[in-house]
Amino acid sequence: MSMDLSPVVICSRPSLLAQLFAVFCLLWPFATLGMLRRGERSSAPVLAMLLPLTLAMGLVWVGLSNVILGMSLSGAGDAAASAGIAEALGMPAFALFPIALIAIFALLRRHRPSLDHFSAAIAAALWVELIAALLFSARIAPFERNRTLALVWAAAALMLAAAVAMRLVLVLRRRVVAPPLRFGVPVTAISFVAAVVVLYQQVHRYWAIAISG
Repeated sequence: MSMDLSPVVICSRPSLLAQLFAVFCLLWPFATLGMLRRGERSSAPVLAMLLPLTLAMGLVWVGLSNVILGMSLSGAGDAAASAGIAEALGMPAFALFPIALIAIFALLRRHRPSLDHFSAAIAAALWVELIAALLFSARIAPFERNRTLALVWAAAALMLAAAVAMRLVLVLRRRVVAPPLRFGVPVTAISFVAAVVVLYQQVHRYWAIAISG
């Protein structure tokens, strides 16, 4: 994200990556319509929801990396850095639109989503990424090693996204048949709501610091 991290002025505009991600989130649900066959049961809807989430986590880490870069170049204060952190942690909000729309499409087509071991592992990995991002942002510092670490986490999130995309292709081609986990979908849905609440609280806190600072 391109940000002026000066201590006095906080000016933020979406980066090219953020803009492309917003366009992807807008179009992705409609691309999944052909994946949701009426009356079937598969992990395709869950994988289709996980894809924008994994991409969003990658952008969270890219945003945190840019915050560190801005701090090191301009010597930004707490207020400017907090604004950058809030913007970075807010990236998963873009994924709410495709997730909600895919769920509605699956409901309308009576396509029952299922959660297999692969999808559960991806969901757990996303929780690890989220917790790491929250801990990292709480102790963010303008050191090059921290920026490198953020980029490594971003690369890990993008690798998760690539794995989800490959798995989705295999599921659609019926190359993979995995037994669903019992109560997997409701448990994952509850954990997703919990993650949204946690992220909202953290974004709100960092914006409050930025405004008051």
